[in-house]
Amino acid sequence: MARASGIDDLFGHVPQAGELTLAAQPDEPATAPTLLIRVPPGGHTRDTIRVDLLGLIAFVRAAPTLPWDARDLRFYSGVVPYMAEWLKNGEGDALMAEFKAELDRLGAPDDQVAPNWRKLWAIAA
Repeated sequence: MARASGIDDLFGHVPQAGELTLAAQPDEPATAPTLLIRVPPGGHTRDTIRVDLLGLIAFVRAAPTLPWDARDLRFYSGVVPYMAEWLKNGEGDALMAEFKAELDRLGAPDDQVAPNWRKLWAIAA
C-alpha cells in the first residue's frame, strides 16, 4: 500500500482553512508525584493511600522551595486530610502533621491552602 504524500493524519484528514488545531504540548517534567492512577479492583486500600501519602511527603520534603502554584497547593492541601482519614490508629494524623510541617517549612501562604485545611489547623481565613 503506497503512502499518500502530504497527509499528516492516519485517516487522511486534511485541515481546512480556518480549522482550529490543538497546539502541541511541550514535554514538561512532572512537578509532583502522580497519585495512584491504577486503582486496584476493589478500589483504594489503606496500603495504596499510605504509599501515596508517603510519596507526596517525600516529594515535598525534598523540595527547596514550594513546588506548586496556588491551584496545585489548594489541591494537595485539600486532598491530604481525606487521604489521611483512611489510615487508623493515629497514622493518618501523623502523616498529615508531617505534610503540614513541610508546608510550614516551605512558607506556604495560609490564604492559598484549601479551606478544609484552614479549618483543620485553625488557620485564619
